[in-house]
Amino acid sequence: MKHRPRPADYGWTLGNWRRSISESLGITALTLVAMVGLKAMLIRYTAHFRGAPLIEWGYWGGWATVISYFFVAPAQELLGRGFLQNSIEKFLTGRHRTLLAIVLTAVQFGVVHLHFSFATGALAMASGILFGAMFARQRTLLGVSMSHFLLGTLAFGPLRLLGI
Repeated sequence: MKHRPRPADYGWTLGNWRRSISESLGITALTLVAMVGLKAMLIRYTAHFRGAPLIEWGYWGGWATVISYFFVAPAQELLGRGFLQNSIEKFLTGRHRTLLAIVLTAVQFGVVHLHFSFATGALAMASGILFGAMFARQRTLLGVSMSHFLLGTLAFGPLRLLGI
């Protein structure tokens, strides 16, 4: 066997952890602002959300949900970004192989979430592009996993962005 990848080859590293955390927190904050704006538009322009509060701080889906998502988000990032995106990127050739790997992985990420709803699949695909770009830049799963956990918990929890 000639291929002997190290854990760091799949993003399993603490290298550049400070930059990864600070950059991810900044991106998470900006994305959260965009998500709140989207929710405000949904409240104003769609019947399903009309009259709903912008943020329901009392709704978290239960502590079991939050605690399990603390483990699920990093596991999804390890599989999606660490293994799949990295493998696709190494398999492809050419200038745009990183971009194509991000898009293909994001599509897969969206498809895996279709069992919730089409809207969830579309949101997962969009967030997959964001997480894929973050991972391509940082090459560590630390910040991406943290961002995934925070945004996912808030989207399904207090924002109730998907109304499920």
